[in-house]
Parts: sequence; C-alpha cells; structure tokens
Amino acid sequence: SMFVTSSFLRPRAVRFASKKASQPQPWSEFEKDLRSIVPARYKYVRACYPTYRNNPYPYPYSTRKSLLVPKALEELDEMSLIIPVFTEREIPSKMEEQMRSCSWLDGYYFPRYFGVLDFDVPLDKVKKGDAPLFNVEGVTAGKISSKEMVKTGFIRYMKELGGGKFSWALEHSKDFNDIYNLTKDVCKLLEEQGIPHVAFFSGGAGFRILFRDPRLYFIVGWWQGYSAAFCKEVWPSYLKDILKCPDELRERIVANTDSHIYDRDKSVKPDLHPHYTTKQWPVMLDANFESKVLAEEQDMELHKQIHEFWGWVLQGLPEKLHLLRAPIPSTVIRALEKADRDEDKLEEHAEKKQNPEAKN
Repeated sequence: SMFVTSSFLRPRAVRFASKKASQPQPWSEFEKDLRSIVPARYKYVRACYPTYRNNPYPYPYSTRKSLLVPKALEELDEMSLIIPVFTEREIPSKMEEQMRSCSWLDGYYFPRYFGVLDFDVPLDKVKKGDAPLFNVEGVTAGKISSKEMVKTGFIRYMKELGGGKFSWALEHSKDFNDIYNLTKDVCKLLEEQGIPHVAFFSGGAGFRILFRDPRLYFIVGWWQGYSAAFCKEVWPSYLKDILKCPDELRERIVANTDSHIYDRDKSVKPDLHPHYTTKQWPVMLDANFESKVLAEEQDMELHKQIHEFWGWVLQGLPEKLHLLRAPIPSTVIRALEKADRDEDKLEEHAEKKQNPEAKN
C-alpha cells in the first residue's frame, strides 16, 4: 500500500514507543533528516466549517473534514479553521472513529506546515481575575466565564472607553502593548531574512503572523505530540539559526507562542471574515497601525494577502521535508489501548453470535 511503503513510516507494533523528546538542536541537524515524498499523492487537507452557516451567531467549530485541495482553496472564505496537514486519503472527523476504523493511522506520517504564529494577551490571567483587561478607571479585575468572553470584553472596552482606537488599547494595556511589540520584532526578523509575511490584529485580543518558508513543512506522525516538539525544539532553533534572533528576544517569543494552534486537528481561523465572537474584522499591522481604529468593514488588501498565503501553503508542498520526531502523548496511548480493547470485545461478541457453541 502507498500508505506504508515509505521507509520512515512506523509499523502498528511500535506505536506505543515512549521515546522522550530530544533537547533543542541546531537547525543544521534538522537539515540532515530530510525525507522525500511525492507531493501529488497528498490530495487532502483538513478544515472545519461553522455550524448553521446562515445563522448570524453560529458555533464556529464543528467536526473536522478532509477536503481535496482545490475544494479547500475554493471554500477558504467559508471555513472557521484551515488545518495545513496533507494526507493521501480522507480521515474521519472524530478521534474515536479514527481509532476504531483507521488502523492505518498507526505509524502514519504526513506533511504539516508550521509557518503560522499566534500571539494573544494572557487570557487565562484575565479570565481568572488576576488582572484587569485595561489599567484604566472603570475596568476592574474579576473572574470571567470563558476566554471568548475575555475577547468580547476587550473589544467592548476599546469601543466604549477608547473610541475603538488601537493607540488607546496600547497605552492602557501593558500585555497588549507587549505582544504588539513582539509581533513587530518577529516581522522585523522575517524582513531581514527576506521571508514573505503578513501580520494583523486578529479581531480578538491578539495578533497573527503568516509567513512563507518551505523549511517549515515537516513530516509528522498522526498520533504524535508534535506540537510540543515543534515549540520546544524546532521553533527555538529556527529563531536562532534562521532568523538570527537574539537570546533574550527568542525566549520571550517562545514563551508567548500559542502552541495549541499546532495540535493535531487544530489550527487557526482563515481570518477572511469577522471574528466569530467579537464580530470584528482583522486589521493589518503596518507602519500606520497605531493610528488605526477597529475596522467596520473588510480590508480587501489584507484579504488578498491572506488568500495568497494559504494558496501558497496548500499548493506549495515540497518534495523534500524535514522529519519531526515526537513521542505519543500518554493520553492518546491510553485512548488507543482502550480502542483496541473495545475492538477485541466487539470481535469476540460477533464470534459468539456466529458460533453459539463457543459460549460453553
């Protein structure tokens, strides 16, 4: 089968291997571990659509789907998540079904693109009531029910107290000012290395950077904890050796990087529509950002650049990729073991129904 012939695919028997993740290594070490693929074989990517698409307040994150690349490009504007993983065939939406009916996923390796960066204000700190959203009279700290409500509050205060001005938000929120400057720092590093990128306020409470670098396509394992491996090993090495980032800045960038967007079957919104919670359009980060206000309509230039980025990602799969080695998380191992036990019970039950005498 084309799904198991490549030399770097691991057989089912070793899927529970608990190899510890290695320490960060020089980028040159990743360059030694290049693997060849046939890009045309990887016809599918993953995506998510909002439920009740015609509802003005839809739940944004329904079940994941495998889409042919041309269809994904065609429907980017309709998606709530675009997940830049590339597979050779469709994968069921739910994890339980994947474990039950897709044994071929055990040891299955596939390409994923990692050139997406997300910086948010420390939402947990505000949610727990440890800090107010803004250091200004009339805004107090207090427990908030969810991170989405934190984002809603951020925009509401910006509008009511700051007239929607980013200059006001930057002046009265140290956390927002910090991630703004961090975003500018990363953009400067990318600019110095000639790496195409676009950065923008996401419409929630943070910034997104999309950047094009073929070196950030990696081969990863379906069940592996590759998000942690990327953030702890690859990303620091990339910052140091590729972007020539100073140590202190590199530590702050790594500490503020949202690792969840690299988790299996997770990613970022395409940002081609208003934020689902705040209803705010993204705002491009440029030299005039500090004089801008919250957008009431779509920035067509930003829309074009985001479309071009995802078009490049979905159609630019290289023939040689780095292999990202990572352990399988213990929670996944336990779930896989349970799926195996459940499957054994079903087979045993089916066998007894066919052979009643076996009961005795």
